[in-house]
Amino acid sequence: MSALSIRAHIHALDQHYLCPLAQTGSTAEEMPEWVESAHQGKCDLQKIYVENDQGERKLLSKGYEFECLVVAEFDGEHQEWTERVLVVQSENTRKCSNKPRKAACSVRVKHCYP
Repeated sequence: MSALSIRAHIHALDQHYLCPLAQTGSTAEEMPEWVESAHQGKCDLQKIYVENDQGERKLLSKGYEFECLVVAEFDGEHQEWTERVLVVQSENTRKCSNKPRKAACSVRVKHCYP
C-alpha cells in the first residue's frame, strides 16, 4: 500500500490515504534521523492521552509530525503533493523495550491531503 505508484494513483483520484511507512529506499535511510531528532529534543513532542471511565488519564504515546513534498509520475503525468509524516512512540513499547531507546521509537503512518 505504501508504494509510491499506489500513493500516486490514489492522489490522482483526489483521494486520501493512511498507511505504514515502507522500510525501503530513502525512508529507511532517513528514519533513524527522524527518531534521533525526537530523542535529542529537536522536535516538539505532542503527548496523546487516553481517559478511562473514572476520568483518569494515561499517557498512550508521544510524537511529532512533519511534511514532505512527494514527486511522482502517474499515467505519464507529473504529480506533486504534500504528505504528513507522523513519528510516534507508544508508551507501552517504550516501557517494554529491552533495546536501546532509539529502537522503541518508530515511524507509523503517512497521510496525504490536498
